[in-house]
Amino acid sequence: MAVLLAKVGVFGALSEAEVLWLARRVPEMRLERGRILYGPTQKSRIIFVVLEGRVRLYKMLGGAELTLEIVEAGNLFGDVATLAGRQRGAYAETLDPSRLALLNISLLYYLVQANPEVGLRLAERLAGRLYESREWIADVALKKVSARLASFLMRLLKTEGMVDREGVGIRTRYTHEQFAAMIGARRVAVSRAMGELRRLGAVEVKGRRVYLRDEGVLRRAAEIIPPKA
Repeated sequence: MAVLLAKVGVFGALSEAEVLWLARRVPEMRLERGRILYGPTQKSRIIFVVLEGRVRLYKMLGGAELTLEIVEAGNLFGDVATLAGRQRGAYAETLDPSRLALLNISLLYYLVQANPEVGLRLAERLAGRLYESREWIADVALKKVSARLASFLMRLLKTEGMVDREGVGIRTRYTHEQFAAMIGARRVAVSRAMGELRRLGAVEVKGRRVYLRDEGVLRRAAEIIPPKA
């Protein structure tokens, strides 16, 4: 576990001895894909560290799922609610078979006192997430479905980008229903939006995997805001 903990950005300031010390004090859990870790009304003093796999944080709005964040390996989640002493406010679901470390808030406080740079890195991470959340809220509130989808595809290409003989693509093969849940839209609207992006030449879909064809076109599509009525 120590090797994986050392890759977590917040713990990058710790020495090898400190990482080993931490690894002996945090329990871990392994979960299959599709497991719900917690719901919006739960409160806890535990912060989760993704060692392997990915976790999706989402809310239910009017019977539809809206993805707030996809947490990759090397990152924390559940930290905002835990530090604020509030309810979780969202669901957390594993997108892949995942390995998680459970960090008690008391242990985090100890680490920050012993090594203030841990606190600075945590503050930087929280500020970055706040900025990204505001950008995403603006996307969902102001943009039409095709622009929201284009924006989300750009995010996935950064976090899940891979290269094969077909070109640059998104590693995970998402369904239109999954995309709909992630951008707060209906599946049929996502299917139309994906068709529009393909006609524009921004992306191509092969074997249910999305490939980038023209980054400039995709970027412009992501910036389109419908005119006011």
